[in-house]
Amino acid sequence: VRAYLASEAEHDLILKENDNAHSTHAMTGVPVFIFNNRFKMPGAQEELVFLNVFRRLRDRKIAYDPNAAPPSL
Repeated sequence: VRAYLASEAEHDLILKENDNAHSTHAMTGVPVFIFNNRFKMPGAQEELVFLNVFRRLRDRKIAYDPNAAPPSL
């Protein structure tokens, strides 16, 4: 693991993901959680908040949509 982390492996991918986070999802800080590529929740959250989000997504049967418009705050 140390060798991997010290290497340049996936350097370009990491930069691409970072750029995507800033441009597509308007992320400027961490943590930010994006659910099903549709809903964004900024900031640290309690476990119960995540549980409620997962339940709502399940109950509404909201599927992952890679073509969905970027979520907004």
